[in-house]
This record gives sequence, structure tokens and C-alpha cells, in this order.
Amino acid sequence: MDILAQFINAAGQVESLEEKRFYAEKSLPKFYKGTLAFEPILLKSNLFGHGSGARAVSDVFRSVAVYGNTKIEFKGEELRQDDLRVLLALLRRRAGVRVDGAIEFLPRAFCREDLGWADSGESVNKLEDAVLRLADARARVYYEKGMLAMSFISDARLAKVGGWSIWLSGLLAPIFERNLTFLKARERLGMKDGLGTWLYGFIKADSCLFEFNLEKMRLASGSTYVQKEFNRAVSKALAGFEADGIVASFAVAKGKLKVCKA
Repeated sequence: MDILAQFINAAGQVESLEEKRFYAEKSLPKFYKGTLAFEPILLKSNLFGHGSGARAVSDVFRSVAVYGNTKIEFKGEELRQDDLRVLLALLRRRAGVRVDGAIEFLPRAFCREDLGWADSGESVNKLEDAVLRLADARARVYYEKGMLAMSFISDARLAKVGGWSIWLSGLLAPIFERNLTFLKARERLGMKDGLGTWLYGFIKADSCLFEFNLEKMRLASGSTYVQKEFNRAVSKALAGFEADGIVASFAVAKGKLKVCKA
């Protein structure tokens, strides 16, 4: 039965199409086998950066650097690529069903099977830290038709013994209504979180038909490298991608990056 066609408000009147869409059940699309998926603009931003050391904390919304024209603001403890790993794995658990349903798992098993981390207490502590950061964080993403003021994890029950339960924000569903970037789970989860994983998402999120401006890429990644160091690090990572067949070829010259996808 069509939920939109059957929805009637408390007054007995048929809701407008806009209201029907708003109240309709929000489900994530099905992911291809062996993939993770995310919104491409968010992958090309500093929303999930690759820094190291102490994480900055912002009590007010601040602008996030983006490679493109989309405006993103963020408040909370700095999110990095390890947090994105956790979020991608949680989203994968909800693929094809309502996004805000309970995700239940044993934390050690989730670390091992979903995240590619060691089955250890240290990994569980790392997972807990990421869950709490994602629960406290707030983001504002401005699209052409409006703005999403969202969290990532709405609720979490983290038992000291036994299973955990996580609930993702329902507002993650609308970002999946746009074009999606699919990442090979084996490739993404097999990498150490850092500039390499950020670059992997960036390349996957773009058609790569045109050259990239390396200075804008550095800003969008949140890198603390000076430009020459960043360019060298990008070249090194892409050389690995080329060897692994992730990209067919690349060239760095005069502040520009050209990538040919495999």
C-alpha cells in the first residue's frame, strides 16, 4: 500500500504532497554488495578531516571547508576519518531499511567484522569515543532547496557488559536522496584512517573529468601540512592507489592534480 496515498492527518484531511513526503517513512537505499555509501559533497569536505593530536572543540557553529559551493557548518568535537569509518559501517547496517531503527551489536564483534579493527578493549574504547562524538556533533548542510540541521547519532545505549544499541538520526535519510558515492568496503576499511582515506573518498565522489586545485583540496581536507608537503603526500597516496588499481593514472604539476579513474 502506498503510504503517501493513505496518509491522512488528525483532522481527516488529506495532507499536501509536501507534508506526505515529510511524514513518509524514510529508508536508506539498498547498497551494492560489498560497498559503503555516503553523500559526495560531504566526502569532499573537512566535515570528517584527517588531523592528528588533540581534537578541536567548537561550542558554536563554524564553517567547514568544502571543495565546491555547498555550505556546511559544524558544532562539536572535531570529527575525523575514524569517525567516518564508524558512521559508514552503521549506515551499512541500515541499508534498505528505515535509517533510524535500532542497530544492535556486540562491540568487539562490530570492531572486528564491521570496522576492520582489532578485537580488543582498546578498539572498543575507540569505538565508544567515536559514537559519543557522533552523538554530540551537530551539522548544518545548506542545499539548493533548504538546509538540514542534523546530528548523526540520535541515541546510544552502551552497556558495560553485553550488546550495544545505536540509533542514527532520521535526517541522514535525506542526504541519501541525492547522488550517492559508493565505496568498496574492502578498499576503504583496509586503509589506515588519515589523508589516504580522505583522498579515497574525495576521488570516488568526483567524476575526475577535470583537474583539481591542490590548494583548495588541502583546505577542504583540513590538512595541517604546508602545500608542498600536502602535494607530496597526495602523490604518495595516489601512487599506492595506482598500484592497487584504484586509479588508472595521475599527474601532479603546477598546483593541479589530474586523475584518471580505473
